[in-house]
Amino acid sequence: MNRTGSQLRDGDTNLDVGLTCYLVLLIPWGFGFGLLWLFRTSYMEMAGSLILAVAEIVAVCLILLILRGRERGDEAYSTRLRSSTFNLLILIILLLLPVLVGSYFNRLTLKVVSTVIWQFIFSGFGEEIRYRGYYHSRISQEYGRPFSFLGVMFGPGLIIASLLFAFSHVLNPFSPFAGSFELAWRWGFWTFFSGLFFGFVREKAGSIIVAGIARGLPDAVGEAFALLFSLSL
Repeated sequence: MNRTGSQLRDGDTNLDVGLTCYLVLLIPWGFGFGLLWLFRTSYMEMAGSLILAVAEIVAVCLILLILRGRERGDEAYSTRLRSSTFNLLILIILLLLPVLVGSYFNRLTLKVVSTVIWQFIFSGFGEEIRYRGYYHSRISQEYGRPFSFLGVMFGPGLIIASLLFAFSHVLNPFSPFAGSFELAWRWGFWTFFSGLFFGFVREKAGSIIVAGIARGLPDAVGEAFALLFSLSL
C-alpha cells in the first residue's frame, strides 16, 4: 500500500505545502549561493555545482522530515495549517514584491514583469507538468513505486524524470544555429538533485501544484530581483 502522505493530498493544503517547500528551499539555496559568492565560483563550475548539489540534498531531507512531521502531528515539525485565503495573499505579495521594489527604486521595466510571469507560470508550472506531471507519473504507473526514502514511496519515474530535467539544463547553452555547441554538464549535475526535490515533493503531496509553486516562485522572484539590481545568476 502506498502511504505517501494521504493527509497531505487534500487540495486545500496544496498552496500551504507549496509555500512551505519554497521557504525550505530558501535555507539551503541561500547558504549555497552565499558560498558561491564567498568562493567566487558559479553553478557552471564544478565547485559551485557540488555546493548546490549538497544544498539540494539537505533540502530534500528537510522538507520530507517537515511534511512527515506535519502528517503525524509531531510537535517538532508540525505547524498549524494556514487558511487558503491567507496563503493566496502571501503568494501574490511574493510575486508582486519585485514589481513593488522596482517601482520604488524607479527600476521597473517590462522585462522584470514578464520575467515574473514567465518563470512562475510557463517555466515553473510548465516544467513541472512536463517532468513531474507526465514523465514521472507515466513511468511510475508502468513500473510502480518499489522504493522508500523517509517514508515516501517512489520508483524509477522519479529518477528518470530528474535525469531528463537535468539533461534539459545541460542543453541550455547548446545552440548550433548561434554557433554555440557548449554543454553545461555541471549545471545539469546539481539540477538532477533539484529534480529529486521536486519529485519527492510531488510524491509526498500527490500533486504537481505543490511542486509548481516550489519550482516557480524562487525562480520568478529571484530572477526578477537579479534583473532589477543587475546581478549575475
